[in-house]
Amino acid sequence: MTLYLLRRLTFSLTSLFALVCITFFLLRFAPGSPFDSDKAWPPDVQALIETQYGLHDSLFAQFGTWVSNLLHGNFGESFHYIGIPVSEMIGGAIGPSAILGGFALVIALFFGILLGAVAASHKGTFLDFSAMFLAVAGVTLPAYLVATLLILLFSTILGWLPPALLSEPGSYVLPIVALALRPIAMIARLTRSSMIENMGKDFVRTALSKGVTRQRTVWVHVLRNSLMPVIGLIGPLAANIVTGSYVVELVFQIPGLAQHFVSSVINRDYPLVLGLTLTYGTVLVVSNLFVDALYVWADPRIRVEAER
Repeated sequence: MTLYLLRRLTFSLTSLFALVCITFFLLRFAPGSPFDSDKAWPPDVQALIETQYGLHDSLFAQFGTWVSNLLHGNFGESFHYIGIPVSEMIGGAIGPSAILGGFALVIALFFGILLGAVAASHKGTFLDFSAMFLAVAGVTLPAYLVATLLILLFSTILGWLPPALLSEPGSYVLPIVALALRPIAMIARLTRSSMIENMGKDFVRTALSKGVTRQRTVWVHVLRNSLMPVIGLIGPLAANIVTGSYVVELVFQIPGLAQHFVSSVINRDYPLVLGLTLTYGTVLVVSNLFVDALYVWADPRIRVEAER
């Protein structure tokens, strides 16, 4: 198992390095300069600034400098927020995104699996149609609409929860719910379809013929064997949720990573874009390694293959 995970780690780190390389060179090949603005700098001033940041060096020299700084834990300084280290910007923003994303992921897994299992065990009934209606609504409704409706209902009309910012513990509730609704719907639909497929297999008939109750067969044997597709979804889902949804964080005015994702590209802030890419990629790599470990634990066939 250790060798299997090491192979996966090597592949993931290689993919992460390739992602950073592609991002670096795409940014450099894009026309324009990070210091272009509506009010043009005098040519000699702009040339001096670009020289100071090494933008007049060759692409490979710039890349080598960035990799060298990265190996020493230095992401560089932002081009747009002059003098502020990128690591400081990301470090200050990743906390709120990680807290909201972590809670949203746990809630999404619990309620998504529960909703999908209830729908599958009551296939064709009112419970099934109701659960799938909620799941379809969760997938199709845009995030900004869900967030706005939550604020309108629970903050404006009922006055139960604060509408924005993270000023008190209750202010976490609405953004967590808004982040979790779509993943809940995705997990519920995937769990339902996987369980319905497994209910027709031989091991279910064998368990029932041995006197195991239908309820135990469904909620123990069928559910466990149906979680493999859900486990495969955890990796990208976790990276997407934990790094934050731009729309949700924007609506609730949360000072998380999402505030930098779009602004860094618009401002052509090379160090910040690369820092965010590396952060997102790292979260994705860690999430996928966790998923690989879950695969080995959940499926004995993978465990046997990993030991070869």
